[in-house]
Amino acid sequence: MNKKCDIIKDLLPLYAENMCSSDSRQMVAEHIAECESCRNELKKINTDVAIQADSDVSMFKRIKKRARIEKVVISIVSIVFICTAMFMTVFILSNTTNSMNYEKYNMEKYVKVEEDADGKLWLCTYDQASSYDFAYPTVWDSDGNEIGDEAFNNDEKDCYGVTLYRFRINDIFKVVVPSQEKRTPLLNTNKTNIQSVVYYDAKTGEKHTLWERG
Repeated sequence: MNKKCDIIKDLLPLYAENMCSSDSRQMVAEHIAECESCRNELKKINTDVAIQADSDVSMFKRIKKRARIEKVVISIVSIVFICTAMFMTVFILSNTTNSMNYEKYNMEKYVKVEEDADGKLWLCTYDQASSYDFAYPTVWDSDGNEIGDEAFNNDEKDCYGVTLYRFRINDIFKVVVPSQEKRTPLLNTNKTNIQSVVYYDAKTGEKHTLWERG
């Protein structure tokens, strides 16, 4: 190996990458045409460059594949999260209630209490008021104090209050039952000592008279 080979081998990497000047490129080409050692060195450099390029392409493909997998996983997790959140929201709304406001649901027009010939009291609801899911009772004594059901057994002038509730999901989707009457007994037994029945608005705390003993 002579001094010129040393110079040529220093230029071979640039020659392989086509990064040297035209004069240098011509000099290298003329030399490797006659020098087997430098020609073999160029083949080795070209092989290493090709392997490196293949490795870069392969790595890039792996990165793209991993990115696609991560994107799919994120999408699936997002869908599961959204579906779970929607299910939980519907579940909560379907199992929690709101009291039906007296003015909002026009209770003055759509809620009444009637007494039949046997002295039994009936809660009568119409149209949108009939969409309630359950009626919650509240009882007061003659002094306006809230009391329990046992007070029906004494001689005080008791006031029976009723509040209509329906599930929150019905409020969201504006469930209305038009032109429908719902008639249910207000109490399981006749309570002749009850003097009045009111609609108790749980939102405002107001009492609205539905029935009074004549």
